[in-house]
Amino acid sequence: MLAFVLVSGLRAAFNFPSELPANWSFQLTETAGIQPYLAATRKWIVLCAILPLFLLLAPLEFACFAWPVALLHTTYGIAVSLLLMEVLFLGFRKVPFTCAHFPGKVNLVFLSVMYIFGFTTYSGMVTRAEIWMQTRPIATALFFGVAMAIWTALTWQGRRILGAKPSLDYDDPADPVVRTLGISMR
Repeated sequence: MLAFVLVSGLRAAFNFPSELPANWSFQLTETAGIQPYLAATRKWIVLCAILPLFLLLAPLEFACFAWPVALLHTTYGIAVSLLLMEVLFLGFRKVPFTCAHFPGKVNLVFLSVMYIFGFTTYSGMVTRAEIWMQTRPIATALFFGVAMAIWTALTWQGRRILGAKPSLDYDDPADPVVRTLGISMR
């Protein structure tokens, strides 16, 4: 549950500018494609958010549970967090904290409902699956194999989506002055 709040919170925070004038340096140096920038974002999330979270929780896990169960909890949590990160950052093409953001563009009621629904669904399913796997070593091994395959597929799909537009986003698209609703006279 902490990983969900952490990863989804980072995803939301990355959209808000901290140093908007700093994006000029990224715009000038963006020559080799966007993959290095996005890979760096994901590595930062793993090394500075997900792994420290589970390193902080590991002593508590090993103090409260037998070592095989604690090891399962920790590795399972890391694997699920990596999958969650790939899902939440699918199609994300910004350098964190450097993209212009237009306030009022997001429907906060809808977004709140989606986060609450996502959080309750995620925490319930992940917990039930982990409890079920604790007594089934073959299912546990199968889970990690399937998780690796899903992670690989999400990574491939993310690259495919990003390949359609080979540049980073530095500005949120503003709402048009006149909304056409896709209606045209032909």
